[in-house]
Amino acid sequence: MTKNDIAVELCKRIPDLPKSTALHVVEGVTDILSDAFVRGDNVYLRGFGSLEVKTTQKRLDGQPHESCRIYRRE
Repeated sequence: MTKNDIAVELCKRIPDLPKSTALHVVEGVTDILSDAFVRGDNVYLRGFGSLEVKTTQKRLDGQPHESCRIYRRE
């Protein structure tokens, strides 16, 4: 589901809401969530769940017989 899809759903549920306003609302909410994650805050939305950023160790990708190894964070 994209931001646009969410805005369209908002417009369906609130018929008087213009799509441009719905897009601004969705963009604003995602900005607020992104800022909270950058600060290291967890986000709790009652009735939905908890959102948090988890840091994991590097993982080795690729097959054992390959000469090229790719490390990535998850």
